[in-house]
Amino acid sequence: MPDAASPLLQSPCSIFGSSLWLTRARLYRTHIELSGWTWSGRVLRRIPLPKITYIRWWGGKEDVNLELTLNDDRIVALYLREGVGIWNYTLRRFCKNCASPSSADGMERTTLSRVGLHPL
Repeated sequence: MPDAASPLLQSPCSIFGSSLWLTRARLYRTHIELSGWTWSGRVLRRIPLPKITYIRWWGGKEDVNLELTLNDDRIVALYLREGVGIWNYTLRRFCKNCASPSSADGMERTTLSRVGLHPL
């Protein structure tokens, strides 16, 4: 197991609603770190795990495959290029207050064409 300063998981990713380049997601025991680049330099954002109230994930390629709802009702939609299933399992292990959707919850899947999400 990595030490507290090392990420548990990391993956290249895309953030729905963001124009960052070379974006990476890193999962630590206490937070998710999203980093990328803009014309003006590097951008780094952290999401503390206690702020995540709901996790949804899907298999598949080239579309949103991990959706996080925060305690202020913002939604962070990510396309993780590697290991989304392992991310889902590990997030649920460390995020004690996260709810899971039931198979009959009727919520539609977020896609890159869906509007109304709030980027970080």
